[in-house]
Amino acid sequence: MTTTNDPLLRLQQHAGLPMPGEEIPKDVLAEFVFQARRGGQAPSLDAITADIIDCLDRLNRQVNQEAGAEAQCRMMDRRIVYAASGIVWACLDKAMELRRTDAQSAMASDLLSAAWRVQCAWDALVAGDVESLPSHVASEQEARVGKGHL
Repeated sequence: MTTTNDPLLRLQQHAGLPMPGEEIPKDVLAEFVFQARRGGQAPSLDAITADIIDCLDRLNRQVNQEAGAEAQCRMMDRRIVYAASGIVWACLDKAMELRRTDAQSAMASDLLSAAWRVQCAWDALVAGDVESLPSHVASEQEARVGKGHL
């Protein structure tokens, strides 16, 4: 699904952050939220969430595994932090909007699950001691709900 090899740029696209000279692709979270507001055909949230976690995983390898212990004490790039925060916020904000109009909204539940999975991956990246974020998220999810959906 990833349309760019730059995981930071891809996270910024998911967050809907304006990038000079770049259009927001149709397969990102920002487009999902936009289409959900309009009632249009939204891209797959599961595929989007997996792509976000993959981007975080690639950044995890760059920031934590390739850089060495001395680099882990440095400040994290604010663009990464802002993109991750924007992604979680977009999920939560849209879920809250949907819950106000339909307390049983399946899409709201899916957005809350996506926010949880992205936040779990983000926390692991920040901790700096997890090798595979997708495996970590799957393990944490299974510990909470078994093989079911959050």
